[in-house]
Amino acid sequence: VGMPALARLTSLRWLSLRRNSLRTASVTTQPDPTPSSCALDTGEALGGKASGTEGTNGGIHDAVAAPVVNVSGFWGLTSLQELDLSSNEIRDGLATAFAPDHLGSLSRLQTLNICGVARKNRLGATPPTDLWRLEALTALNLNYNAIETLPEAISRLINLVSLEVVGNRLQTLPEGLGTLDCLERLAASKNRLEVVNDSGLPRGLRRMYLRHNQLRCLPSCAGLALEVLDVRDNPGVGSVDFDSVTSKLRQ
Repeated sequence: VGMPALARLTSLRWLSLRRNSLRTASVTTQPDPTPSSCALDTGEALGGKASGTEGTNGGIHDAVAAPVVNVSGFWGLTSLQELDLSSNEIRDGLATAFAPDHLGSLSRLQTLNICGVARKNRLGATPPTDLWRLEALTALNLNYNAIETLPEAISRLINLVSLEVVGNRLQTLPEGLGTLDCLERLAASKNRLEVVNDSGLPRGLRRMYLRHNQLRCLPSCAGLALEVLDVRDNPGVGSVDFDSVTSKLRQ
């Protein structure tokens, strides 16, 4: 699917390519000469919000067996604030498109959804390095991507309010999370977490979801403003010391 026409949409603020069959994101510099014949429906807003946005058309590369996104004009969308690439078949190829000179141009991006559920995106063991350059992000969804490690560089996302990493292969959470003063919601259920250190939890955290992990004990949550703590389905937790859990915890 080629999208050179996107380069002309310089005022575009919201873009969804959700539920297609995108497998890689090549960063070619040549425009696609093939006539437009495949419409991408972007009528569903990121995060389930309603939107009246129309789909954009793109050509098909006859020489490529698997669907490939030609994003020659994609990274020129400097006004883009919300991007939804969820439910595709993106593998490690996305890292190619996340080159510094391309990803950095999306400096206004606030919401990024690369959730792999349904068609199973797979970013791989570690997310693309330059993902952590998007310092304007307030919401990041990396659910179901077979991620094994979140780097300490996540501490650069100083405006992040919501982080979702459900359904990955994480055994630990980075200490850098503790420096994210804006982070209010952390969803890390369905991983392989055994211990969550208090030092890696930001003081402003209000909602934390750790269901279906391998926790041996609960974090003390001391000093946190937690309102919701979900630790269901952690068989290794044999007892709970409620005296160690902050009195602000309501659920």
